[in-house]
This record gives sequence, structure tokens and C-alpha cells, in this order.
Amino acid sequence: MPPRTHNQHVPHIPAETRLKRMCSVYLSVGCKVDKHANIGPGMERGWGEKNHSEVQRCVLGSMCLYGGESSAQPDLLPLGSDSTHQKVREPSTFTSEWPSQQQMQRVSLAQAEWVLPGELPTPEWAPASGSWHLHDNHRESSPEDGSCPSNCSENCSYGALMVQKMRKEPQGWIRSVRSQKEVLFLHVNDGSSLESLQVVADSSFVSRELAFGSSVEVQGQLVKSLSKRQNVELKAEKIEVVGNCDAKAFPFKYKERHPLEYLRQYPHLRCRTNVLGSILRVRSEATAAIHSFFKDRGFVHIHTPVITSNDCEGAGELFQVKPSSKIKVSEENFFNVPVFLTVSGQLHLEVMSGAFTQVFTFGPTFRAENSQSRRHLAEFYMVEAEISFLESLQDLMQVMEGLFKTTTMTVLSNCPEDVELCHKFIAPGQKDRLEQLSNWGADLHTEHEKYLVRHCGDVPVFVINYPLALKPFYMRDNEDSPQHTVAAVDLLVPGVGELFGGSLREERYHFLEQRLARSGLTEAYQWYLDLRRFGSVPHGGFGMGFERYLQCILGIDNIKDVIPLPRFTHSCLL
Repeated sequence: MPPRTHNQHVPHIPAETRLKRMCSVYLSVGCKVDKHANIGPGMERGWGEKNHSEVQRCVLGSMCLYGGESSAQPDLLPLGSDSTHQKVREPSTFTSEWPSQQQMQRVSLAQAEWVLPGELPTPEWAPASGSWHLHDNHRESSPEDGSCPSNCSENCSYGALMVQKMRKEPQGWIRSVRSQKEVLFLHVNDGSSLESLQVVADSSFVSRELAFGSSVEVQGQLVKSLSKRQNVELKAEKIEVVGNCDAKAFPFKYKERHPLEYLRQYPHLRCRTNVLGSILRVRSEATAAIHSFFKDRGFVHIHTPVITSNDCEGAGELFQVKPSSKIKVSEENFFNVPVFLTVSGQLHLEVMSGAFTQVFTFGPTFRAENSQSRRHLAEFYMVEAEISFLESLQDLMQVMEGLFKTTTMTVLSNCPEDVELCHKFIAPGQKDRLEQLSNWGADLHTEHEKYLVRHCGDVPVFVINYPLALKPFYMRDNEDSPQHTVAAVDLLVPGVGELFGGSLREERYHFLEQRLARSGLTEAYQWYLDLRRFGSVPHGGFGMGFERYLQCILGIDNIKDVIPLPRFTHSCLL
């Protein structure tokens, strides 16, 4: 029976993205492949009917490539320690197994987790045309010349796919040096993961320049490691020191676990430590997850301005922007009006919500608070969203909860080693507390944040309907005298306090006009009133402090440790 054709579109991911700077296992030595299964590029994707009960566990990788008897391209499926594939899967059920682009990009010097079928790299000594094939007896060691041990046809790709023959030139920084009588061990890290690549070299390479912190470029062959600590290691043929590091003068010492307070003294160097590296990788992954959350739900990303003439929060804690004294401006002011660094992009998002039903922004905001507490920064990042045709706080809270849960699950799934390091050495017990965050508390009507979180069992708590006098003019009046509240909501989480803040916006022209008049803001916000005159709709939105979110999931006590270069009162280094 001819194979079924798989017509599902598979998004193209460039080889450079899939295979960037990694020492990986493309095909495992212990992977038993169906006899004469073609795996040449450009062939039709299909599935045969044959049962594959003989497929064995991969020795080095987490993936097994195997092909059907009808010369179809191989399929890619995960294997457990004792897994067997009884039958090739149908295309409709198999599509869920395809790796996402995020998974494809999660590669490092030390290991790779996914390789798309039919798109293996072609070694320079592989046949230029014709199909490659693997025999089911390719389970023995490779000859030195890379030829097939079974002496099969010239198109055999056995040597091309052997891990031992993959040459690499990794670049990175030395994390540890261990010299023995006849061998030298280096651990080199390029920042892409917590795990370093072990480099094994002859003792002749021993040099004072090969020190903790030095940058190096290594040439050699990737081989299977004899140690259980890693799957592969690099057998060095050449080691070039790109940049020396004086280990004695370097403020961080090998094998010494420096406290975060100490690292804070060296903002220009602390990113080289394991703990800051892990935190910043989590930050990067969380950033991508947030963008993905909004994109998957049809939100439009808006770049809101950093320089603004309004004070969204109304607190007056603003940084005013003025030109340098060296610049001569004919007018009294560069912009003709006083301008400031933004404290929120919300009002600009409201402008955009008149044309797009769902918008969000993710960028820096600024607050001139004279505080050096663990909770405050002068520059921090906010995730903000605005949704049109929204009429209930419940709908808004569902989006807030979805953002928190989806982003957290993505981070825990894609950065397990980095998160574990923070939970183990910085915040013991945070893992259990984070699991508790899947339980969400009820809506309450009070402002004692920490007390409420503790009282409700250390779970996230929504607080809704704040007194009107405590909130800005743009929040919708609930018309609930004598309480007189607005439709506002805060999400409180353990250890951090307020993480999200949001509200329904006052879309009724006359209500908003009266609020602005009482505050003396009518002239300054005439443009905001215009939004209610021309096609206004019920809408609402929220903001999430990104650094506070990172504190919440990692258990980091001080907000200054979850941002690359913190800015706060009396401190703006670099």
C-alpha cells in the first residue's frame, strides 16, 4: 500500500536558528532505524503501515528518527526510557507532536532537544545528490574515516550522522578549570543555558591564561561523554584565549556563592554569574511568553511614547524632560508644554482602542519616588492592555488571570533549570508556594493587601470596587451611593502585594466631564473627552508590573535583582 501523503504545512525554521551554536545530537548512535529508510531532503512526507515494534531507546538524544518501508521521510517522536512505537501515527494525530518555534530555539552548547525531520544538516563530505539511508545494523562504533561499518553503498549517511564526526567551534567564557596530570577539563558557557559544555584537552594546553572568567574559542570534535553528568563533551584540538581575565582581581570567585546584595555592587559584571544569568534568561523567556499570549488572542502591539505631557496616575511623581543647556531653543520650552517621562501607556492605549478592539504595550515606565526600598525602582517595565466592548470586571479579571497563568506555565516549562536554581539557592520553598498560585481566591472589598493574601491562604486575591476618592478620574463610577465606588480591580499575590491593577474606563461623556472639572483637568484632557464624543464604547484595561511578576515566580526579595541595570534614587550606574 502506498504511503499516505502528509500535506500539513510545516512552518520553515532556518537552519541557523535551529542549530545555532550548539553541540547537539542529531541522530543518536543507539537509534535503530528501519532498513533502508530514505531520509533525503526534498522527499515526500508520508507514513507507511508497518508496525515499528523494534525501535529502541536513543542512547544520546531525546528524539528518535525512523522511516517507513515505503521510503518516506522519517517521523520525529519522543521516546521514553523503554518506549516502543507500535504503529506509525496518522498525520492528523501526529501534527500535535511537531515542535514549536520556541522549542526549536531552546538549544545550547550542551544539548539539543528537537530536530525537524527531513532537514538534517548536510556534511561537506555527504553525497551531493541521491537519497541517504541508514541500515538497522548501524549500532557499532564508527571507523576513524567516518565510513559505514557495514560497507554498504556509497550513498550511506552513517558517518555523516555520527556524533563523533561533528566538528564544533564553540565560543564562551570559562566557568571552571581542572587540570590533571595528563588531561585538562574546562567548562565553557556562552550564556544560552545554565549548563556548560565540558571541554577535554591534552595537558599541553595548560596555561595561566586559561582562567575563570577568560573568554575562549575552542575547536574540536563532539564526542559522547564517558561521564554521567553530560551526554556529550568536546575533545579540543585548539584552544584560543580571546580575552584574559585576572582571576585574583575579578570580584567573583569560582565555587563561591555570592549573595545578591554583594552582586548589586557590580552591575556591570554581575550578569556573568550563574544566578543573574538564570534570572535574565527567565526574564527573556517571560517577555516572549507575554508577547505570545497577546498575539495568540488577537491583540495588536502598540508602541506608546516614552515622552508625554500627561500624568496618567495623577500622583505627581514625574521626571520632567528638558533639553540640555547647550541647546538653544527659541521658544520657552522645547515642546511648548511641560513634558515628562511616562508613568503609564494606558491613556495612549485608550486612543488606540478607538480603532482596534484589543491592544497592548510592553515597555519602560518611570516614577520619581524617593525610595530605596526593595519594592521600588525609578525605571521599570509595564505590561498594559486595553480591551474595547468590555462591560464587566469579571471579563477583565479572566484576561489578567490567563496572562499570569499562561506566562508562568511557559516559563516553568522552558526554563526549568534556571527557575530551579533560584528556588533552591535564593528562595527555598518558593516552588511549593508557586504551585499554590494555581488556586485563586475570591473577590474581596478591602485594601489590606498582605493581610488579605495571608488570610486567604497565600493565594492570589482579586480586590474590586475601590472608593472613588482614592482612584484616578478615568475609572468608571459604579453609581452605588452611599459607598460610591469605582469599577477597579487589583490582583494581590503572596510576597509581592499588588501585581496587577485595572479598571473599567468611564466611557460616559457627562460623567467624565464632571470628574475632570472637579479635578481642574478639563483643558489638559480635552482630547480625552473627544474620545467619548466620537464613537465611544465600553472598555477596560489593566497593567502588570513586569519586575514584580518576576519577583513573584522566582521568589526574589529585592526588585533590583530582577532587572539588568537597576535605576533608583541616588543610583544610576552606567
